[in-house]
Amino acid sequence: MQTCLPHAEHIPSSLQWVQMKLSLGTLGAEITPTEAWLLEPLIRDAKAPGLEDTASYYQQLKDELVKKLTLAQG
Repeated sequence: MQTCLPHAEHIPSSLQWVQMKLSLGTLGAEITPTEAWLLEPLIRDAKAPGLEDTASYYQQLKDELVKKLTLAQG
């Protein structure tokens, strides 16, 4: 708790991006930039050595995030 408390007011950039897109009315079925930056290389790298189960897992995470962002559009 001592470590967390000084950062309690911080809002992650991905949430700020979603809030901004919602307020502008431009939120679409797209992954947030930070999550794209994290997930795309993981998916690509997992496919390279043939780790299809791992690549599929990361793709499912991405698809679930896009689905939830689509629902947030209203």
